[in-house]
Amino acid sequence: GALRWRAVEVLFRMGSRFVFAYLFLRIGEGRAAFLGDAIKAGLLVVLLAAGGFGAARVWSAAGRGRIWAAADAVALLLMAVSALTLYWSFWPAMAGALGVLASESLLFAAAFSGRIPDGPLLRRSAWVFGYLGQAAMAYAFLR
Repeated sequence: GALRWRAVEVLFRMGSRFVFAYLFLRIGEGRAAFLGDAIKAGLLVVLLAAGGFGAARVWSAAGRGRIWAAADAVALLLMAVSALTLYWSFWPAMAGALGVLASESLLFAAAFSGRIPDGPLLRRSAWVFGYLGQAAMAYAFLR
């Protein structure tokens, strides 16, 4: 539930996302990625629109865990946006960031929307998306 975002675990997850965001921004093209590539610019618009919609839903439903949930969502969004600045040859890292985003979106939806039942299938799916996403991001830089 909402207490999930009040634990120390959130700090570690946010830290890992900030590390990936820093790595992506350092290796990538920066703002030029969005000015010179229409596909990346379109993906940025879609990502920001979905992030804004998700943030509005989470903010109203999070209750006392609102600040931590928002901070976690900001770190996740920063990582995903910075993944878009990478060169296309780093596509596994972009796909990995999408996997981590899907994982956390499932968990956010289960915790705050009430439409998705929180159960073993959801937890396993979120774990698989998150694990494969992090593995893909690591692979992109280790190959």
